[in-house]
Amino acid sequence: MSEINSSKRISINIVSSVLQVLLVGVVYLFLYKFLLKSLGVEQLGVWSIILATTSIANLANFGITSGLVKFIADYNARGQQGNIPKLIFTSFVSIVVFFAFIIFIIFIFSRLLLSYIIDAKHLAIAIEILPYSLLCLFINSIGGVFTSTLEGFQKNYIKNFILIFSTFLLLISTFLLVPIYNLKGIAFAQIIQAIIFLFASFVTLKRTFKFKIFNKWNWDKVIFKELLNFGLKFQIISIFQMLNEPITKGLISKFGGLAILGYYEMASRLVNQIRALIVNANQAMIPVVAHASNSKKNNIKELYKKTMLMIFFVDIILVTGLIVFSQLISNLWIGFNEDTFVFSMIILSFSMFINIMNGPAYFSCIGEGKLNILLISHILLGVLNVVLGIILGWFFSGKGVIISWGISLIFSSIYIIYTYQKKNQITIKFLFTKYNIYIFLTSSILMFLSLIMHNFLLSYFKNILIFSIFQIIFFVSFILIFSFKNNEILFFIKKLKNESV
Repeated sequence: MSEINSSKRISINIVSSVLQVLLVGVVYLFLYKFLLKSLGVEQLGVWSIILATTSIANLANFGITSGLVKFIADYNARGQQGNIPKLIFTSFVSIVVFFAFIIFIIFIFSRLLLSYIIDAKHLAIAIEILPYSLLCLFINSIGGVFTSTLEGFQKNYIKNFILIFSTFLLLISTFLLVPIYNLKGIAFAQIIQAIIFLFASFVTLKRTFKFKIFNKWNWDKVIFKELLNFGLKFQIISIFQMLNEPITKGLISKFGGLAILGYYEMASRLVNQIRALIVNANQAMIPVVAHASNSKKNNIKELYKKTMLMIFFVDIILVTGLIVFSQLISNLWIGFNEDTFVFSMIILSFSMFINIMNGPAYFSCIGEGKLNILLISHILLGVLNVVLGIILGWFFSGKGVIISWGISLIFSSIYIIYTYQKKNQITIKFLFTKYNIYIFLTSSILMFLSLIMHNFLLSYFKNILIFSIFQIIFFVSFILIFSFKNNEILFFIKKLKNESV
């Protein structure tokens, strides 16, 4: 439990987070391609709606699992390890009670909700698989208590390997069950994955720390109030955060139909998986910042600068790659150049770039317990998403809703960055140089030229594989030039390897 902020521990967590996202992303590429071929795009859209609907139950979390990560790091920094079993038990009981209540409410009103956003011909199967999806979410929420505990002790790598294993199990179960049970097969596969995730998380936690959590009634009223006090603002944040996905997908289904939603789901899954490469690694800094604010051993301002520079370097490459290869990905994944998929990829990638850049400020706010900035940001995001989604959806159908989501995400992300840096007296000059602006403009030109090339030069290439090789050479040349010139990034990489954060 010592040396929680060691560079070795942080590096292991970040590397394992990136590995987890990469492997899970590959699994979902095969999973979605299989579901698209086996069930069709409209059934994929139904599954997307069910996932979004059941995610509303995450409102029952009340910020408890996020608070658990912070408070375990706090208790460990203060030498109060004796209270940790009480903290885990109190969180566990709270999650079980809250989720059971919310899931019951969702189940009662599900038919009314789904009948409004799903075509009548698909309503029966949607209602049929909803209980299985709710059960899966309930099991995962319990497992989240144990994985949050591991994160609080900077054992993120254990959680990541559990996620990798359970996701591969999901893929195998889906291949076996979908041909037999159709759409219900994916629901059954998710339940199997959730059970394995819960069991592995609990057993690993018990063996790693030898905590006696359930040997007696360990409920603690003081700890519960402490969790809720932290979680009150976090819960309001979670309400807006959890409602965004079902609202966006509901509006796409309402104004654009299930086919557009199915292609949007695939694009969203891919972009979010790429986004998670950076966000999950950055999320590992929450207990580091929490520990730093208690022990005062770290310069949080300098930590913020280092993180922002690293994120900008990776972010610009990933987003450029997504947009450059969006049409190629469509041909390989779907089988043809699907306009809705490519459009969704481009809009989501642009908004993702700005959203990723707010990561250091976002997770620093959580680690320091300063949630007002996040609260206002999520209220802004939720209101803009609904208002713009209805207006643009009415005039431009499903694509208008997708644009509204991108605009809303960009504005709310910029608010977090601006407000956090202003409160901490961090200037743009402190973070970035002229070179960052240069590489941003270069990347923008590259993305624009790539789309032009695909639309006007593809006809000159008799084989899409030859054209793809040309695109790859073009993109790799950009990365090599970028990396070779980016001496500042290389300096920080070497510095981070040789010293503790």
